[in-house]
Amino acid sequence: MVDTVLIAPSAPPVTRGLRSWWKRFRTGLSARVSRPFIPLFTRPADPDRSASGDVFGTRLHDSLRVASVQIATANQEGELFVWGYVPVVVAKCGLYLKENCKHPMMLVGRAVTSTLATETPGIFESSRASARAVDELQAIFSAGPRFGKDLDWKATAFTPFDVAGVFLRYLNRLPEPLIPYDLYADFRTLGVPQASTSDAITEARRMVKLLPRINQYALLYVLDLLGVFARKADMNLLTPERTPISISSR
Repeated sequence: MVDTVLIAPSAPPVTRGLRSWWKRFRTGLSARVSRPFIPLFTRPADPDRSASGDVFGTRLHDSLRVASVQIATANQEGELFVWGYVPVVVAKCGLYLKENCKHPMMLVGRAVTSTLATETPGIFESSRASARAVDELQAIFSAGPRFGKDLDWKATAFTPFDVAGVFLRYLNRLPEPLIPYDLYADFRTLGVPQASTSDAITEARRMVKLLPRINQYALLYVLDLLGVFARKADMNLLTPERTPISISSR
């Protein structure tokens, strides 16, 4: 059975042009679940043949061969569309951080309330994660045959900071970022003001299409996650200047 992660982000207050672009772009990458999806990498013939695999610190292509899941989304009619593959660690951690994950907030040494991960200030600050917990999560996502696919977050004591920490560790340890070095300078031009929102969207779409397909999948998944946090930036303080996701050249 193929593992699939369903994403259904809430509709953000975006322009009609951006929403239309996202729909067309995602549809262009998609295939109906009922039809075979042809990946751009070859999985091992026997996924249980090894008790471990190179997930962290290896190329995205190789990491996907070891541990990946399908990413699907549903249209208004409820039909599912598979639009790509992402590493298990990215999918599991991203979904955890976006879902209704609550944890106690501390104030003067005592728990006073419970908050969503998306509402937590400093969620991506590495200093707030437990190094031991991040190491443990890395071991879980590196161990076969399931590579963390069956991890039940509710049965663990990991905090959102720990989950964000291993998420960042995976991205930071990619030999090459999701936006490859040879395209980094081109992507920096996206920060230059465009004549209109439509022009900016057109240019962003053109740039994303320059990426290898597997990089597109992972980048769009990460951007979707950041979009969820951006809608609560007044609470989590995750402004563009403070966004630490390693999706560009380091």
